[in-house]
Amino acid sequence: MNEFLADLNEEKNMMEKQLKKKETTIEKNPEDKEAAYLLEGINNYLDDIEKLNSDVEFLQKDKNACFSEFDVDVPSPVKEVRNRRMMNHSPNKKNATKFTPQLTESDKPTDMYYMLKVNCKYR
Repeated sequence: MNEFLADLNEEKNMMEKQLKKKETTIEKNPEDKEAAYLLEGINNYLDDIEKLNSDVEFLQKDKNACFSEFDVDVPSPVKEVRNRRMMNHSPNKKNATKFTPQLTESDKPTDMYYMLKVNCKYR
């Protein structure tokens, strides 16, 4: 997700530079219809980027809320495996954040049927 947001911000920065160029072109020649058309397209694109950015932020908040609910229902062995998997995850990736192990305490059953039920409930 962080890579997508970084790409989105990079795209926004590039488009803002293009926007300034087209605004300068229009200031020099207000009759330039092509520049005006491109300026409108760039503004629409920037609006779309902002909408996408807000949608991604909303989805991230929704994911975090769902994960909090899900985590309560997960048994200890699953939480332990999750911690091991996340610690082995490549920390050298661009925009990677340092992993903080999560608590693994849980009073939930460890049988397969319970875990399937929980998995289906949150999928």
